[in-house]
Amino acid sequence: MAGLRSKQDIVAEILWRIEEPKTKYQVVQEARSNSRQIDNYLKIMQTAGLVTTTGNRLVATEKGRELLRLYRQAEQMLGCETLVAKDVK
Repeated sequence: MAGLRSKQDIVAEILWRIEEPKTKYQVVQEARSNSRQIDNYLKIMQTAGLVTTTGNRLVATEKGRELLRLYRQAEQMLGCETLVAKDVK
């Protein structure tokens, strides 16, 4: 994703990255972000029930996976697909 990303884009990218369990460090690297920003989003996402931890790994909950699926569908419908949207199931 190039340029400024919306909050929704960042949440979707984090969810996309943790469809399979990953460490916070892996998420920071893959999402091209910084630890402080990821921490802020993860707090919000954990409170909303979108993310959980298993040991030292982050993973999307069922609710998080559903939100990502809906995000991907919305992007497809609007014709503004990003990297996250290219893999709709």
